[in-house]
Amino acid sequence: MLPAKRQARKFRRRASATMEFAVLLPLLFTIALICIDFGRFLHSFIAVTNAAREGASYASVHPVSAASLPAWQNAVTQAAQDEMAANPWFDAAQLTVSNVQSIDEGGGYRRVEVEVEYPFQTLINWPFLPGYNDPVILRREVVMRGIR
Repeated sequence: MLPAKRQARKFRRRASATMEFAVLLPLLFTIALICIDFGRFLHSFIAVTNAAREGASYASVHPVSAASLPAWQNAVTQAAQDEMAANPWFDAAQLTVSNVQSIDEGGGYRRVEVEVEYPFQTLINWPFLPGYNDPVILRREVVMRGIR
């Protein structure tokens, strides 16, 4: 059997570990939430980048004329939407595909430009982020050389 003084010291050590855990648990939980939001942000940013690339890829292999410009722009927008549709959180009404154009560079060369925007909202409204109640607009512009 342990002396009373040793038992009290051992009990205090157990209580200090519990106290340290209670103090650090909110900090660890906050760090986990920040990691989740950051991961969601990166995933969304990559998805927007891939959508812009897919739209530019479609535009680069499909030549356009003045008569087919509106149909071509709609097809480029549809290609970007199809790329984003693989994500379960995607809302087609919030996706903006703009600046869809084919620019003739002369000599038979052309380049295409596609810009895609999508709003991102964090799970937690972090007070240290500027405009923390507003969604962040993720914007990517892709310029690609057109294929003759």
